Amino acid sequence: MNKIRSRSFSLALALVVASVSLAQFDMGGGSATQSSGSNWAEKLKMTSKTKIKLDFRNANIDLVLQMFQKTSGKTIIKDPNLVGPFTITSAGNVDLNTAFTILEKTLNLKGYDMTAESGMAVIKKRDARGG
Repeated sequence: MNKIRSRSFSLALALVVASVSLAQFDMGGGSATQSSGSNWAEKLKMTSKTKIKLDFRNANIDLVLQMFQKTSGKTIIKDPNLVGPFTITSAGNVDLNTAFTILEKTLNLKGYDMTAESGMAVIKKRDARGG
């Protein structure tokens, strides 16, 4: 009888742990991109329906930004301190708005912000005060 209780308890504990761990992840509701407020097509006045696949691994950031400029027709100005290998990928073909959002989020992870100013994208180091 003790063995059955032990197995039942172990099974119940495993189910609780599994359900708690799944609650930590967004399972694809899609709200993260929508809530970010990043509409680069609107900010940069892009109307192109062009789709691109992002597949840069340890690439020179200047080459990545050059591809974005050529594809979008928009100027991108970057902080000269942003150097080194840069990895940015997409699961498949994405429109320019989504590509710019992926770029923005990837830059955020490196401590940089991208803003739209006068129809250009400007990349600068995030404010050290927590901005």
